[in-house]
Amino acid sequence: MTASARAEHQGRLRRRYWEDWFDITGGPLARAYHLLEKIDLGPERNSGHGPLLEFNVGGHPGDSTHYVNAKDMLSLSLLQARLVDLKLPIKIVKGE
Repeated sequence: MTASARAEHQGRLRRRYWEDWFDITGGPLARAYHLLEKIDLGPERNSGHGPLLEFNVGGHPGDSTHYVNAKDMLSLSLLQARLVDLKLPIKIVKGE
């Protein structure tokens, strides 16, 4: 392998590392996923008595994005109320 081919390969590996880090750990979706995963959100997930949240890893093969979806606006409202109850300075805002 030539020096330029090696440098190009290392550049691709670095880029892939940072993309994975963003999708799994450091990006806003991943940070929300890991934060909400650790918080006591009240009743068991999908029990119908608390916010109905879907914790997802990847939307298709090869995708490792960590993200959370709320089933509906009521779930978002219940989640925001729970965050307020826990005195967490987090405000849910509408995404794009």
